[in-house]
Amino acid sequence: GSVGGLWTKIIAFLACLISASLPITGLIIWLGKKKKKPRNAQGRGTRAKRSGVRPSPQHPVPAAVTEQVNASKG
Repeated sequence: GSVGGLWTKIIAFLACLISASLPITGLIIWLGKKKKKPRNAQGRGTRAKRSGVRPSPQHPVPAAVTEQVNASKG
C-alpha cells in the first residue's frame, strides 16, 4: 500500500521475515536437542533436589551457609 511510504514497507518486510524464520529456527533447535544423547538412564538431566544442593569438591559450601541450613532444619 501507499500508507506510510517506503519505510513502512521495509519495516513490514522485516517483521514478516522474522516471523517466517521463527518456525524454521525452532525446528533446527529442536532437531539439535533431539540428536543429543541423554545424560543418564532415565533420559533426563540430573538436577539437585529441592531439599538442598550437594557441594562438589570444586565448589564447597561455606560454613556459615551450612550452619544456617542446619539451624532451619531443627
